[in-house]
Amino acid sequence: MAKKEYNNYDAIRDQPNTDSFRYRDIRGEQDLKRSKRERPPTFTPYLVGVIILTVLVMLLTYSVVSLARWGFAALGSISTSSQSYHWIYDAEAQRQVCIWEDGTRHTGPPPIASSGGGMSFGQAFLPSVASVLLTLVAGGIAFALLYVKFKKLYDAQIAEKDVKNDHVEDVWLQTVDEMLDKYDFFPDKAGHMSIQPSSIIAHIGVTNKGIKDVQIPRRLKTDVVAEDGTTVERYKGDYELDAEGEKQFTSMPLFDEEFREELFTASGVPKDKALRRAFDLTRIKYNPGGKNRDKLGKYETVADLVNADCEIPDYEVGRPGGLYIVDTAPVNTMVLAITRAGKGNLTRAAR
Repeated sequence: MAKKEYNNYDAIRDQPNTDSFRYRDIRGEQDLKRSKRERPPTFTPYLVGVIILTVLVMLLTYSVVSLARWGFAALGSISTSSQSYHWIYDAEAQRQVCIWEDGTRHTGPPPIASSGGGMSFGQAFLPSVASVLLTLVAGGIAFALLYVKFKKLYDAQIAEKDVKNDHVEDVWLQTVDEMLDKYDFFPDKAGHMSIQPSSIIAHIGVTNKGIKDVQIPRRLKTDVVAEDGTTVERYKGDYELDAEGEKQFTSMPLFDEEFREELFTASGVPKDKALRRAFDLTRIKYNPGGKNRDKLGKYETVADLVNADCEIPDYEVGRPGGLYIVDTAPVNTMVLAITRAGKGNLTRAAR
């Protein structure tokens, strides 16, 4: 059986949750670096460089052509003698003599003459049609190639300088760290604090590290029925009382981690530690030194704020699973909800 080909859908199905379109970190992927607009560099320095290199190429070409002229002229001058000759044996002189073309006798052949006209080294470097033409052609080709290359370098430099956004105060998606630093906090359930939210911005799950325990009243798990078996004396959910009628309490961590996981599940967040993140409140700065007057007190960390200001009254049922990130400024808030979701109650409460 042929092996099934690995296709695009397989790649999407095998994609980790942190890379998916729904759960990827769109806030952290932003490039928030900003810069002031600078005057781009001119092309003049690059053009000067092109001209200088072109001149060097032309000088090199002219020198090579002139040296070639001088070399070929030197080779051409080593040709034949000035006239024909032949050798004979002179019996009287008892030696070989050379008979030149004009019939005269000599001890050696005629002197060598230059058939190419001969050329000195200095004459070779004087301008000629060939040397000038070849130099201009080489210069034109060099200028064209160098211009294209330097223009690409110039464009790359301009593009590199223009990568950053120069709109310093433009809009961006606030990062998680920015929201944790800028806004306030309020429990998502049961907890009461002195902070007065005007708008809910986000929600975070938290751990109980460095957080106090609270006294939670115990409640009845079933109805308490009288001896007649029909009369209900106390209902499920009422306080457990001792013999003196006093409420019974249990010491528990302030944040309900099981409820936190239920919130993640209800929100459709996969069971992935990278997505179901619980924040350590001891590591989140709140308002050290009281520099921000819009925040409550001078608490060093959010854990200090929660430990000092968060309480769960006896009448509240349950414990918070995390914290809302809230705004306390007088802002306009839009509420989107289905029909009969209680939007009107929120409006009346705001009044």
